Amino acid sequence: MKISRELKLALFTIVTLAVTIWGFYFLKGQDIFKPGKVLFVVFPHAGFIEPSTPVVVNGYKIGIVSDTRLMDPTQGTVLIEMRITEKNLFLDKESEAIISSPGLIAANVIDIKLGKSGQEVEDGDTLKAGLSLGIEATLMNIVEPLQNNMNSVLKNLDSVLVPMKTSLPTTVDNLNQLIGDVDRLVRNNDQKVGNIVQNLDKLLGTLARNESQLDSMIGNLNQFSDSLAALELAQTVATTQQAMEQVRNLLQSINEGEGTLGQLAKNDALHRRIDSTALSLQLLMTEINEHPERFLHFSLIHVNKNKDKSIK
Repeated sequence: MKISRELKLALFTIVTLAVTIWGFYFLKGQDIFKPGKVLFVVFPHAGFIEPSTPVVVNGYKIGIVSDTRLMDPTQGTVLIEMRITEKNLFLDKESEAIISSPGLIAANVIDIKLGKSGQEVEDGDTLKAGLSLGIEATLMNIVEPLQNNMNSVLKNLDSVLVPMKTSLPTTVDNLNQLIGDVDRLVRNNDQKVGNIVQNLDKLLGTLARNESQLDSMIGNLNQFSDSLAALELAQTVATTQQAMEQVRNLLQSINEGEGTLGQLAKNDALHRRIDSTALSLQLLMTEINEHPERFLHFSLIHVNKNKDKSIK
């Protein structure tokens, strides 16, 4: 079968037109072979959203913006048409579409926050429009408290520096006066300072000349410390502790009334007997002093009897 030239030209024209239409929509980000669902959302501000702008969920592209048009000329609201081509996504009716900025340089996108009603959107539904601050506004919210804190710090610093500003000249004057006093003191005692330096120089010279003797003295001190370390200090301490233990036992026995000292310390009867004996002895001495003839007479008679026995 022979195809005519006119039929070939017609087929070529149809294919070229189809490719042109497909390429036009492809360049706009639309795939005519994936129609998907068409959804709408109304924003008070377009946020520089244009056709072929990506529509994402958690950063994943699920479709594109297919058209934007002014909905209410008096209020300036914008109707945005979205074509959702992702078939595996369950898009809830309570989902919310917001204009989001993924970066400082990147263009805005339509970010959909999924709802939880359990009902899936249908073709032609309108989603709720949310408000996104964008990364610039987010940064401003972070920077603004820092700016306020910096202002507070600067105010506090200013409140501290203002009193110092008034007292600073006085402080500088006092410091200058102190420096002047020190300078005058040094000038007035220049000779004394020179003598002190000279004496220090002599002292250092003497130490240098007697370095060997100083080494010998240090050596002797080391030997003395070694001798002290070599003493049987442990035995001495043990002997001292033993003596102290004996004294403690002696005091304990006295306190318990053992022995003569214990009886004297604890037993009143022994003490009274000693007092009675001392009183009797005192009375006897008093009697001898007052009547010595009584005791002397008996003594002489006793002596004479002893003489007579010896003569016989």
